[in-house]
Amino acid sequence: MPTRLRRSGALLAVPAAVLLASCGPGQASPAAQTSASSATSTTPSSTPTTSSAAPTSAAPPAAAAPKRSKASLEKALLGIDDLPAGFSVEPADQSGEGGPAVSSKDPRCKTLVTIMNADSAPGATANAATSFSGGQDGPWIDEQLAAMGGAERVSAFHAQVRAAVKACSKLTLRLPQGTSTMAVRTVKAPTIGKDPVAFRISAQGGPLDGFESTQVATGVGDVELMMSFLGAVPDDIDGGTQVAFDKAEQTLGVKASSVS
Repeated sequence: MPTRLRRSGALLAVPAAVLLASCGPGQASPAAQTSASSATSTTPSSTPTTSSAAPTSAAPPAAAAPKRSKASLEKALLGIDDLPAGFSVEPADQSGEGGPAVSSKDPRCKTLVTIMNADSAPGATANAATSFSGGQDGPWIDEQLAAMGGAERVSAFHAQVRAAVKACSKLTLRLPQGTSTMAVRTVKAPTIGKDPVAFRISAQGGPLDGFESTQVATGVGDVELMMSFLGAVPDDIDGGTQVAFDKAEQTLGVKASSVS
């Protein structure tokens, strides 16, 4: 049976954090307001003044992302009533003992190690998480929502995740009972939400031999939706991501036009 791996306040291996300051675009400034000015002549003229320049229309200011609170994100998370019968809520780890951590001596894996060991996105203004178990044999589903302040920051996050996974093929996962080498590879993401990305980690020997977890990240407007699946088949991954996305989109009031 797969080993359940949790860290206090975090989802193991879910791409829930990134140094957005180093990769995300800056905040777009509102478009400058232009005023239509008419030339006022102090000397009357019998010949009207004409201008050959075409009138310039000011671009509308970029819509500011809504301010999301932890409470509003918690309401948008999956609830037990949103899942099939047989699922139960997994309590958060309150042991204070910490948990598994990934590492690598390969400098090319530095970014992915940072992403996987972080509790939340430094650029997020709020975040919320929940976890569910489908029974003794799973599947296990973790969900996290993070308010990023804009859809462009969500895309920047995904770009860094893709690059990090592409650069790093193996990691070491350390546990109290030993370490396991984890293979990392990109997998096809469910075609759900904004700019989805997915990758999988698989243990190769060691105490976690046989462990495999799939991580999915997609955008719900200005909010990042992150899912972690353990002991799940493709239908679980697609279905779980779709249900979570639909719940978040409806609850957060994200317009369909902002999702693609």
